[in-house]
Amino acid sequence: MSASDNRIPFGLKDGRYMDVTAVDSGLACGCVCPSCHKKLQAKKGTKMAHHFSHDPSQDHEGCRSAFETAVHKMAKQILSEEGVFVVPSLSVTERKKRGQAHYTIHKQDSCK
Repeated sequence: MSASDNRIPFGLKDGRYMDVTAVDSGLACGCVCPSCHKKLQAKKGTKMAHHFSHDPSQDHEGCRSAFETAVHKMAKQILSEEGVFVVPSLSVTERKKRGQAHYTIHKQDSCK
C-alpha cells in the first residue's frame, strides 16, 4: 500500500487520539498523523467511509505505518482510560494482487 492510499482511522490532536467524527472537516481538524506527525485532513465525503489522510501539500511518502500506529495508539488510549477493550468478532482474509497484500475484514453479527 502506498502512503498516499493510507486511510487513517484516528488522528492526534492536543495529545489525544481522535475519531474523524469528533473533529471538523478538512485541515480545520487540527490533527497530525500518529506515525509521522505531519498534518492530516479529515475526509467526510459521501462516497467513502470517513477517514483521515495526509495533507497533500506535505511530503509524507515515508509514512507507511500510519494505519497500524493509529489503531495501536487508540487501543492503548482506550485501555488506559476505560480499563477494558471490547472488540467484535472479526475474520481477516489476505489475498495477493500484483505482489501486494490486500486485506478484507469481515465483521461478525455479535460479540461473544
